[in-house]
Amino acid sequence: MLEVPIIAQLERVYKKYSVKTKWYKRESFWALLDVSIQIAKGEVVALLGESGCGKSTLGRLLLNLENPEKGEIYWFGKNIKTLERKTYKFLRSKIQALFQDNYASLNPRLQIKEILLEPTLLNNRLTKKEALDRIVFVLHQVGLKEEYLNFYPHQLSGGQRQRVALARVLLTRPSLIVLDEPTSALDMTLQSQILTLLRELKEKYELSYLLITHSLPVALEMADTIVVMYLGRIVEIFKRELFKKFPHHPYTELLLQAFPDPFSEIPPHFEKVRGEPASPLNRPSGCEFHPRCAEAVDICQRETPRLRAQTTGAWVACFKR
Repeated sequence: MLEVPIIAQLERVYKKYSVKTKWYKRESFWALLDVSIQIAKGEVVALLGESGCGKSTLGRLLLNLENPEKGEIYWFGKNIKTLERKTYKFLRSKIQALFQDNYASLNPRLQIKEILLEPTLLNNRLTKKEALDRIVFVLHQVGLKEEYLNFYPHQLSGGQRQRVALARVLLTRPSLIVLDEPTSALDMTLQSQILTLLRELKEKYELSYLLITHSLPVALEMADTIVVMYLGRIVEIFKRELFKKFPHHPYTELLLQAFPDPFSEIPPHFEKVRGEPASPLNRPSGCEFHPRCAEAVDICQRETPRLRAQTTGAWVACFKR
C-alpha cells in the first residue's frame, strides 16, 4: 500500500496574543496550546468548535501569516523556517486560502479581470493573453461566465463573489486550500451550491482542504477527519465514518445537541448546558471544559487530559473516555 504524502503539518504549536484590558494595561493569553495536526494529499480535515477556540488562528499559522511561539510548521515535509527563498516562493503558491468575508478579500476598486490577472501572472510564466484564456477557463470551472470579468465586486452577489475568490485560489494550482467558514455569510441555498462545487473541485484537481467551521453538518458533509477544538486545545480527533459509533468527548456531545437529526425516530435528548465558555484570559485549572462538563470528576479540576488513542481509532482528551 502506497503511503499518502503529507501536504501540511503542525507539530506541537503554541500561539500567544496580548490584548488591552484596562486603560494601558495589557494581558497575554494562549490562543493555541500544544496543537498538532496533519493534512494528507486529497484529505479534508475539518476544525470544529465555537467562536474563539483558536480555529482561525491555526489556519493563519498554517498559511504562515503569523508565527508560533513554539512548535514547527511543515509544508510538503519541509520546515518552513529553513526553506530557501526560491523554494518558499514556489511552495507558497501551493497553500492558499478562501476567506469568510468574500467582499473584504476582493479589492473594490478593481474589476474582476484585474483581480484575477495579478495572481495568474505572478505565479505562472504566461503572456497576458494566455493568462486571460486561463482565467476564462477557471471561471467556467466555478460556474461563472466570461462577462463577469468586467464587473466590480459590489456588482456581484455573495455567492458570485465567493466563486470569484475560489477562482483566484485555483489560478495558482494549489495543493491545499484553507477554507475559513466559506459558507457562513451565504444563505442555505448558496451554501449547498458552494459546498457541492468544493467537493467537485476537490475530486477534479485532487485538492486537500483544511475546513474551519462551527457547523457540525458542514463538517460531516465535507470532512474525512474531524478535529474538535475547545479553548485553544484539541479535545478530539475522529474519522467521519466513526461519528456516533462510540462515546465522544463531552464537548463534542454538547455540539451534537445543537444539531439534532430531524429525521431520527428517537426524540432528541437535550441536557442543560452548565455555565458559559471560559475566557482564555482566565483559564480554568486542569481540564478547561470541566466547569461545564456533567461528567467531571476531581482529577479534571487538577490535571489537563492529553489526547489518547481509543480502540475505535479516535483520539480523545478526557479522563472518562
